[in-house]
Amino acid sequence: MAIKINGVTGTGVKKYNVIVDYSQHYILLPIVPGGDLNITDVSFDTDADVRRLGEVDKEGHIKFLFTEGSLSEEWTVAVKEWGNAITGQFGCFADAEADCFDGKYYVYPTSDGFAGWGGYYFKAFSSPDLVNWTDEGVILDLKEDVSWSDGNAWAPCIIKKNGKYYYYYSANTDKFEKNVGKAVGVAVCDTPSGKFVEPLGHPLVYNTMVIEDEEGNKKEMRYPGQVIDPAVFTDPETGKSYLYWGNGSMWVCELNEDMISLKGEPRCITPPNFREAAHVFYRKGIYYFTWSEDDTRSKNYHVRWGYSDNPMGPIIGNEIMIEKDESHGIYGTGHHTIINVPGTDKWYILYHRFNFPARFEGEFSDYYGVHRELAMDKFTFDDNGRIVKTKPTLEGVTEGEEFNNLAKIVRHTNLDGIDEGEIIEGVVEIQSGECETEMDVIMELYDYQSNLVATEVERVNVGQFTTNSITLKIEAPEKMRGHYLEFFTDDGMEVKKLTY
Repeated sequence: MAIKINGVTGTGVKKYNVIVDYSQHYILLPIVPGGDLNITDVSFDTDADVRRLGEVDKEGHIKFLFTEGSLSEEWTVAVKEWGNAITGQFGCFADAEADCFDGKYYVYPTSDGFAGWGGYYFKAFSSPDLVNWTDEGVILDLKEDVSWSDGNAWAPCIIKKNGKYYYYYSANTDKFEKNVGKAVGVAVCDTPSGKFVEPLGHPLVYNTMVIEDEEGNKKEMRYPGQVIDPAVFTDPETGKSYLYWGNGSMWVCELNEDMISLKGEPRCITPPNFREAAHVFYRKGIYYFTWSEDDTRSKNYHVRWGYSDNPMGPIIGNEIMIEKDESHGIYGTGHHTIINVPGTDKWYILYHRFNFPARFEGEFSDYYGVHRELAMDKFTFDDNGRIVKTKPTLEGVTEGEEFNNLAKIVRHTNLDGIDEGEIIEGVVEIQSGECETEMDVIMELYDYQSNLVATEVERVNVGQFTTNSITLKIEAPEKMRGHYLEFFTDDGMEVKKLTY
């Protein structure tokens, strides 16, 4: 008879990834990066009495004595910082979308662990650095918040436009009068963390829907495969937004400015080896198309990529971006999203995989097909702009990627010739990149001894790929010689000095 250890929990412990090896009396204990390596706050799920035998050694090992009746066993606990699974302390999730809003990274996944992918609610997670994640709670509950569906809450995506957040998702149509299987819905909110509200009362995209062109001609649409897995993309070159979806075939349609209706007729742009999970991103004049091949229950589920000079295709190329690594027990690496660290050329792929450790027989696993976890790894481009195939890892991201250059000061007025007692007007231009955020723009006046004399602050909402002009005013002192101004944002991203 051996002592039974069912699992380990504690602050920062990725309990779904704990490995208990009875043959070696060894426990692998993954914790969040920056977590407590001394694991002072852990609990073992066991009937045995547990006593710690010492502190963590230089290899990250801690000895424990487990005693149950007359049986005593000494176990080694190996504590390791793991970035993957990124939400491993919260549960199983899949099909994630990621974006950055208001100085944070956000992840919007499918809630997993339901038989038959039967989840009915969506959650969101936020992070300042891609390492430390916060559960933002339920942001949309199909049973409570959506009039036409009650389940199969899958594969969401999100975008900010016109000052609002638009959230697209897959769901069944069981409460819709037409009940046409799976469909894509839309919900709207003023904040990225919800709670989102359904604006239409019906799906946005579904089979047998009738569309009308600019001449008023009507046409009934029928899409091969399931109407699932939406992706949304705003072209930085034109400002136009596009919705993609499809299972078995990839479809795209421009969105109207209201973001809750389609503009024109959807176009089929299916690339080879396409199964589902389209995602589009832009880099240096190239539109990259990425998608998943195979079945999410398959060990071979993986991501492929191509490119185009147009967000509506056609798609050129068909290569693998990331796939399983059997040597490390990593399977089912698919249904992904792409993260670009704002202001940099650093890129990450966030994907789901079978919950690690996976132990099963056969090609398909219904259990691991609904017990998936989110993982994230870096990827790069070669000198020709081609995506370099990514290697999935167990460690993931362990060093944070805080925001850099969300917005920067690109110009300010020349203030030469200011007279004593006049109002100094500093006109500052703030230029943003791929992220939207709110920030303070600050002008400070210093005397010749570098003492702060006066401060003016203005809060500004910096949009995506925009330039904002801000005017700040300070009264000039009686003695001007040697004074200087500093212009900067609230996180010190950019500083400009002007002496007069």
